[in-house]
Amino acid sequence: MLCMVALTTQAQTKFCLSYADYKANQWKPYNDLIPDKEPDSLSVKFDGQEFTLKTSDKEVNKVIKKDVFMMEVDKQLFINQRTLRDQDGVILPVNNYLRALPYKGGKLLVVSYHVTLGDVLDLVNIGLDITLLATGHTTWGSIFLATDLLLVNDNLMQNHVLFLIDKEPNDKGKYIMTRLNDQFMEQLLRDDPVTFQQYYGRQKKGERQSAANILPILVKKGLIQDYHHKE
Repeated sequence: MLCMVALTTQAQTKFCLSYADYKANQWKPYNDLIPDKEPDSLSVKFDGQEFTLKTSDKEVNKVIKKDVFMMEVDKQLFINQRTLRDQDGVILPVNNYLRALPYKGGKLLVVSYHVTLGDVLDLVNIGLDITLLATGHTTWGSIFLATDLLLVNDNLMQNHVLFLIDKEPNDKGKYIMTRLNDQFMEQLLRDDPVTFQQYYGRQKKGERQSAANILPILVKKGLIQDYHHKE
């Protein structure tokens, strides 16, 4: 069961329009989503599968849905699935935003929902709704409440897989991502037999290649920062 804690924090929100902008640290403030128009407060909802980022303004929502590549909310990254494709060029099984983490070398690690229809039934009652103000304070606290409940929840992470964005989009504007699978992990851990055995400690392929199994290894290897919230 997911739960929430009421905190008070200063929520900082900004966005970028492409992977190239992210690498160049070319972020824009939340208030610049639409020129000469200050957007309403941003609502971030997590339903166990994906994140929905919305305001009460339809014009702003259209920009968030169609134009924004990634948003940073209180230092947490949310990436738009619209231009993302898996290693085979197939669209991901989500419609909104996913969690992303900075990966060593300017790459982006994407945490993507990836389950069978039967697994969906286990998630039907899972939900979070956190409202964050672009400026000022919010009584629901830092967005880490939602992201940590995703990233550190082993049951949820069993239903997620990991991708890397490590190159520019193709001629159709789509980012073909690299799946963190057995082949990727064998290459990564070829000189680390101890961690290699740790990775293969899960016999089932789905469990082995899940975010639950791989995320701690990436932290151990220094490829991503520890995703647990720190005060």
